[in-house]
Amino acid sequence: MMSCPIPGLLENGKFTNISSYFLGAVLSGDESYRFYGSKNKIWLAVVKHNVGYCTTEQLQEHQSALATMAGRVQAKVFTKRQLVDRNWFTPNKVGFAVGFESGGDVSSETLISFANEILPNLSSTERECLLLGAFDGRCSIDVNRATGDIRYLVLDCGNNQAMDFFCKMFDRLYVKYNCNYARDRLEGGLPRKPQLRIAASSVETYAQRIGFISTARTEILARAMGSLYEIVDDSDTLPGKKVFSRISGKRVSTIKQSNDSAVSNSSKASPALVKEPLKSPTQEEPEIHISVGDSVTHKAYGAGVIVAFDGRYLSVDFNGVVKKYAFPSAFTGGFLKTNE
Repeated sequence: MMSCPIPGLLENGKFTNISSYFLGAVLSGDESYRFYGSKNKIWLAVVKHNVGYCTTEQLQEHQSALATMAGRVQAKVFTKRQLVDRNWFTPNKVGFAVGFESGGDVSSETLISFANEILPNLSSTERECLLLGAFDGRCSIDVNRATGDIRYLVLDCGNNQAMDFFCKMFDRLYVKYNCNYARDRLEGGLPRKPQLRIAASSVETYAQRIGFISTARTEILARAMGSLYEIVDDSDTLPGKKVFSRISGKRVSTIKQSNDSAVSNSSKASPALVKEPLKSPTQEEPEIHISVGDSVTHKAYGAGVIVAFDGRYLSVDFNGVVKKYAFPSAFTGGFLKTNE
């Protein structure tokens, strides 16, 4: 099997959830630069916001979580000032980046080839972390200001190959989307970047399975999804990771999709390729059978008892302290195990 082209992505020599997250971030942005005048490159996992869409506190919380992750691999956190001084960041944006060093011969095509090769062997949790990395730092949440409904989640990808790779992964999650490939601007200038848009009807799936580490994007999504959902801490999977859960006992309707929906067979501005989800996943996950009252063991909290389970989330009582987890990722990720 092909070795990792960016060794710094590995955690103690292994490809982990953190490796997946940062690989997704690097692939989505496709930003690399010569590193301090040497032959090596620096690849950036960029977090970027428009001014006014992220508070200082939200950005610091996001940076703290990614700095924790960077400390477990071989990476360096760059502030906006450090990035701007090197001409690696747009001055009129706010954000930061995590950088990974590679050999000078590593290219975007090399990274895509590596990602495609390891994809069949990734667990469902690692696949979700990879998609989280792609969207967490750079996506935008398009909300209809008049109604408050979500139109779509949109990501400008670094290249067409990366977008195709993410589409293939979303197929496994039955997520509807469309994609506009890179194209020249009618008015001239740099070509438009390829754009991947998750349909409004699939935002709930994204929120429940993938979520965000970004506090700013989590709060925007929470406002749009409304009071029928609650934010669930999933830091066992990645530091600061948050997903969404339906509040039990409340009726939830599908998130409304506006007339300018992300899923359309045609576009006046430019042609869009619409892809439908595959009929079945290409890789089956092992079956995990649990029910309320079963005992489980957490790698840090020890023995506990399942006190609630709705098929997607379970609550575990650890001697009076109740924690909520996503299912089945809490088990497939190795954080919980059943006591037989």
